[in-house]
Amino acid sequence: MRIGSKSLPPCRLCFDGAPPDTVERCRVEPDPEGIERAIVGRLERAGDGEWETIIAFAVASDRPRED
Repeated sequence: MRIGSKSLPPCRLCFDGAPPDTVERCRVEPDPEGIERAIVGRLERAGDGEWETIIAFAVASDRPRED
């Protein structure tokens, strides 16, 4: 996983025996477009209280969308 400019080490168990190039090809950056940050910001501005979420929950939510 990559967060910003920091690359976190892979799980030893998930990549047991995998060559380094395979491990690197599997590296991902969660939410690179900042969609989660935008959704949480919108919820906070709406005054709905404290929000901590993951993007999958926010996208699957039954709340009406505000574009």
